[in-house]
Amino acid sequence: MAERVVLLTIPQLRHHDVTPGALASLDTVEGRGGMAEYLPAFPCLAAPSFATLVTGTGPSTHGLIGDAYFDRELRR
Repeated sequence: MAERVVLLTIPQLRHHDVTPGALASLDTVEGRGGMAEYLPAFPCLAAPSFATLVTGTGPSTHGLIGDAYFDRELRR
């Protein structure tokens, strides 16, 4: 089992969108461990994507549908 885990997420950035060799440090990390494709939840924004990754549920369950928050009690 690995001693350390590095979870690097860059919402909306796909591995094939990066020019090969342009991110040499990430290539090194990938070579030492691995890389996985992640199909983000819709909408593909930071908060819903991270919540989906952490909870394993979609926005309809975890409730985050955007990067802005609305307080129902304060109505803002």
